[in-house]
Amino acid sequence: MPITRCSFGRVAGFCGALALFWCFGCGRAETGAAGKAPETPKTITVEPVATPANLKPGLKLTTFPNNKFTGPGETTEETTTVGFPCDSNAYKDKEVSLRYQGYLRVDKDGTYVFRITSDDQCKLKLGSMIIVDNEDATRTKEGSAKLRAGLYPLVIDYQNNVGLACLDVTWTSESTGAGWAPVSAAQLLHD
Repeated sequence: MPITRCSFGRVAGFCGALALFWCFGCGRAETGAAGKAPETPKTITVEPVATPANLKPGLKLTTFPNNKFTGPGETTEETTTVGFPCDSNAYKDKEVSLRYQGYLRVDKDGTYVFRITSDDQCKLKLGSMIIVDNEDATRTKEGSAKLRAGLYPLVIDYQNNVGLACLDVTWTSESTGAGWAPVSAAQLLHD
């Protein structure tokens, strides 16, 4: 069959679509649960805020009885940890959404990398900046932020649609010399 301009265009269009499909997600820091560690993404600079008065230890955790962050029936409590075990938890097979709110206290200037493994969606914000947006189920994603010593408004939103539930949030920084670890309770505050 001779290659005409029209048939070449169809082949080129198909190859372009195939290349786009193959590369879908290229450049994003993520991996499947069994994959290798995600690549570190572009670093975002976030500025600390003035210290509010009367801060208490821990974060506020609001639990909604659906995956849409709406009531009625939501409950609010205080917690000193973020996340829950992926192998055994109260959210498995339930539609639920969780919102952790408060402040993250950073003790040393540096670049911090946050890692979230979640099933299903999760988003971590410092101030108005989204550091990690894990919109896919059963993924691990990382976000990098350049931070100075101080306080940062923190919001972590988690949704479980149905089936398995998982939320593991860790961080690391070259300035602290520590490996991946959960954020310590002493660094989580709320008003």
